[in-house]
This record gives sequence, structure tokens and C-alpha cells, in this order.
Amino acid sequence: IVEDFLARHIATAADAELVALKEKQDKVKEDTEKLAEELKEKAKDKAKSAAGKMGKASGAMAEGKPSDAEQAEEDAIEDLEAAVDDVKKQMEEAEQKKRQQELYKLAEDLKKILEGQRQVHAATNELDKAVKPYGRPEQIKMARARADQRSLGKALGGAIEKLDKEDAMIFSWALKQCQQDMGDIATRLDQSKTDAITQQLQADVENALIKLIEALKDGYSAGRRAACE
Repeated sequence: IVEDFLARHIATAADAELVALKEKQDKVKEDTEKLAEELKEKAKDKAKSAAGKMGKASGAMAEGKPSDAEQAEEDAIEDLEAAVDDVKKQMEEAEQKKRQQELYKLAEDLKKILEGQRQVHAATNELDKAVKPYGRPEQIKMARARADQRSLGKALGGAIEKLDKEDAMIFSWALKQCQQDMGDIATRLDQSKTDAITQQLQADVENALIKLIEALKDGYSAGRRAACE
């Protein structure tokens, strides 16, 4: 009688453990299916495979085959980890692509600033050659040159903010030097100084912008090549 009693209790305990394991695997299967839905196209195949294997684990447990269930669960976990790795890789690639696009757009913005700086430089040169005191046309040209030079400095400030967000410290530092020179140029134009010093500062800014644009585009091209490999 005692042996029958113990056997019944041992069997009951084993059944309870199997039920608990099956409930746990059912929950994991449900979570895996949800993750497969969230991953959608990013790692759909591996995520679906993981969900399917968790289904097999749950079925094996229901049939009283814990060893089969354990193996299926291990396989499902491997697929799930692979799916997560795939998503991480795709997210990193997307972030890199976005960063390269930002650098390209920034280079295009700097080209516009460079063109504007060249126009102010040309106007400065014309004003320097003009007869003093200035007539009405020259006064208008000087006022426009001053305003444009300050606008270019502000536009450069926007480019610097973008570079700071990208942690591109070297590019940001170089642009800050350009911005400082632009401030000095604007001050000199406010004082109607159109001499060689002002024009040399303008030429320095233009040369620096050219090099920065080339460097940004080289970085963009290198990033695209790396993405294709």
C-alpha cells in the first residue's frame, strides 16, 4: 500500500512538472511569435523558424517527450539569437547609410556656402578697386556684401551643429576656424576695409571649404564602397 501511495505521488509530481514546463514553453512560444511579428521583414525567416521550433517544443512536451522538447527549445533559441543579430546588423547598416547621406548633404550645403563666399569675395575685390568715396551703387554693394558675409557665417553655424551631432570633431573644428575668419571678414567689411588682408581671409575660407567638401565626399564614397563589400 505504501509503495502504491508513493508511486502515485511521484507520478503526480512528475506530471505537475511536465505541465509547468509545457506552460513555460507555451509562453515562450507566444513571445517568440510576437517577436517574429515585430521583426517582420528584417529577420522574418529566422524569427519564424524560432517560433516554429518553440511550437514543436511545446508539442513534444504535451506528448511527454521532455528531451525532444529541450532540443527543440535550444534550436529555437539559436534561431532567435541569429534573428536578433541580423536585426542589429541591419540597424547598424541603416545608421551608417543615414550618416553617409547626412555627410553628403552637408557637403552640398557647404558648396552653396562656398559659392556665396566667392561672390562676396568678388564684390569685395570690385569695391576695393572702386573710386573713393563710394557713390550710391558702391554703397549698396557694400551693404549687400556685409549682410551676405554675416549670413554665410550663420549658415556655417548650422553646418557645425550637424557635425557636432555626428561626432565629427575634426570637421567641426575646421569649420569653426572658418566661421571665426568669416566673423573677422564681416567686421572688416563693417569698417569698409576691402584691402588685401580682407581678401586674403576670404581666400583662406574658400580654400578651407574646398578641402572640407572634398574630405566629406571622400568619406561618403568610402562608406558606400564599404557598404557594397
